[in-house]
Amino acid sequence: MTQPSSSVLFREIHKNAWLKRLPVGEKKALPNNKKGVKVWVVFCVHDDVDPFLEFYLDQEQSAAHKPMSNVPLNQTLHVSPTICAHEDEFEFVVTLQSDIVRLTASSWEQMMEWVEAITGKLREMRILSPKENLYSKMPEQRAPLLPTRDPNSPLPLPPLGPSSLFSGCRTCSPFSFRMSH
Repeated sequence: MTQPSSSVLFREIHKNAWLKRLPVGEKKALPNNKKGVKVWVVFCVHDDVDPFLEFYLDQEQSAAHKPMSNVPLNQTLHVSPTICAHEDEFEFVVTLQSDIVRLTASSWEQMMEWVEAITGKLREMRILSPKENLYSKMPEQRAPLLPTRDPNSPLPLPPLGPSSLFSGCRTCSPFSFRMSH
């Protein structure tokens, strides 16, 4: 789903830099080597609605807006930075519904800037969800508690008065005592 650059009215560039694009399986546009290929990468949004990663052989080509390839980001699921660098290459991955884009930056800071720029803009565009734990277990659905008694039934009779407390005294109740002085 590559959008022709001639139909784009304007593009807003959010980030660009030299990065290495690593292969994922068989790729037609890139040489299939393990080390990847160094390309000028532009993260941009066409006409305020279509985010793309565009790949160029050099910076001058990006001014003409004729990328050698591009990846639409409308179907992005998440953007993940590497946890451990491998041989001073800081890999980050853009996972789409039907593809994966693997890129490496030359420093931890550069990698995190790219991850934050892409993630932030895609959240703003409501392509990615706000930060939340998508992996937590959903709350259990329990049946509502049943009432212990029918609210329409009559209340039970009140207890017999305080005289029932003094079962040993048959003729007197606690209220019949008078204080006499």
